Amino acid sequence: MSEKVIVFEPNMNGPAHTEINAGLLKIIEKLSSGKSLEFISDEVHLNSLRKKIDLAKWNINKIKVIDYKPKNFLMMELMFLYRSTKILVFSKDIDSIYFLGILPISLNILSIINIFLQRKIIIALHGQMEAFLDNSKIGKTRYYYYLCRYTFNNKDNIKYIVFGESIAKNLDFLIKRKKMLIIDQPYMME
Repeated sequence: MSEKVIVFEPNMNGPAHTEINAGLLKIIEKLSSGKSLEFISDEVHLNSLRKKIDLAKWNINKIKVIDYKPKNFLMMELMFLYRSTKILVFSKDIDSIYFLGILPISLNILSIINIFLQRKIIIALHGQMEAFLDNSKIGKTRYYYYLCRYTFNNKDNIKYIVFGESIAKNLDFLIKRKKMLIIDQPYMME
């Protein structure tokens, strides 16, 4: 039985996050030598990534991702929840699953499911973490992201990629260090 590495980009349907996702995919590919690689993404985002990196080693599954706007959050949550649950249920104990984005309701449910399944899950945290800071300027969506503030320290075998030590220090009140994977924000040099 061979280990599979599954990487899922649930939110991007355009060029946004191309640099960081290209860097993450390259890192994951290098760390996963000899393992089966699967990438799930919207086709438009996938085409943006292909301009930055060679994805020849990856098995590609294309999905349709709706626009990342507050009015679409509920529909995005439902789609993400369906897709992520399907990934978890059909994965094996030895597989590694990376989510290149997450939404709060889905994170809560994913955490509960993984308390029982104990899959190796790694989630990249992006700008949504600003919602948890006192001086946040992201408006009313802050309260939407608050829905998952108690989930980060569950015994769910989920770890979180945090981009930089300074961000990690700002999140110490929210996420225990043992659940953080702190890396510099990756980018592709041309």
